Amino acid sequence: MKADRFFSVHYDSRHNPKIELLRDMAGGIAAYGRWLVLMAILYDVGGCFMVDTPIKRRYLMKELELDSDGLDGFLKSCADCELIDSGLLGMGHVVSKGVCDQLEYHRQKSEAGKKGMARRWKGKPDSTC
Repeated sequence: MKADRFFSVHYDSRHNPKIELLRDMAGGIAAYGRWLVLMAILYDVGGCFMVDTPIKRRYLMKELELDSDGLDGFLKSCADCELIDSGLLGMGHVVSKGVCDQLEYHRQKSEAGKKGMARRWKGKPDSTC
């Protein structure tokens, strides 16, 4: 399994003010679990999930175990708590700036590592066993 298939969650994240607001507005600890699932989906799809088609809405409803009204309410609560971008949500995009920032950080780190390895091995013969 690739090492980039993981994301960090602070052990006290349930006490982050934004998460506490989400828990208060959208169903307690179950809302926190749904937020973690939504973050995993966002990491998996590169930071932006479009909910502009019935099949994509159905997928998100299944993953978050919500009906259509519940999904709309949950996403609105996430936007109200500034966990996802409210302007983009209005256009059918679920986007978390924090997830996008982390993905960009990992991309830059990976590119720097590739450049470093290319410089290190440039001109040297392959060492195969």
